[in-house]
Amino acid sequence: MKTKKPTGKKVTNTVATVLAVIVGMKLSKAASSLIPIQNELAKKGIIATTGALAALFVDGDDMTAKIVQGIGAGMIVQQGSDALDGVVQGYLPAPTNAGTKAINAAFGNSTVAASQESLAGRRRSRGRLANPFNNVRLANPVMSNGNFTSDSVAMV
Repeated sequence: MKTKKPTGKKVTNTVATVLAVIVGMKLSKAASSLIPIQNELAKKGIIATTGALAALFVDGDDMTAKIVQGIGAGMIVQQGSDALDGVVQGYLPAPTNAGTKAINAAFGNSTVAASQESLAGRRRSRGRLANPFNNVRLANPVMSNGNFTSDSVAMV
């Protein structure tokens, strides 16, 4: 393997291919929602096969061929990943520690993924984990010896 400075054409082709793969992934998800087949695994197989045919049978080095091949590859990647998630779901270990939680999240276990997304959202919105006492306010504050006291504490 040799490395060298990329040319403008190489950069353009790479960017076009990556964008085409992303478009192919999104198109395959849209197609999956539109195809009226009840068997999810069969539906994913049909879409992945269509993507494989597009990637394999389109020949050429021009930009159009690269885009069509990238879209086909994106369809294969998305549907293959979704199919693998569906097959593996029943065999995942219980998410009891960091390792098994990561494995569950990687294969789309929604309980683990949702809790991590929620945690990530809390981190992004405040730049840190939320302080659980931010929403505590004193109900019926009373001034006593220059200090506020309260009859009760209310959660807002």
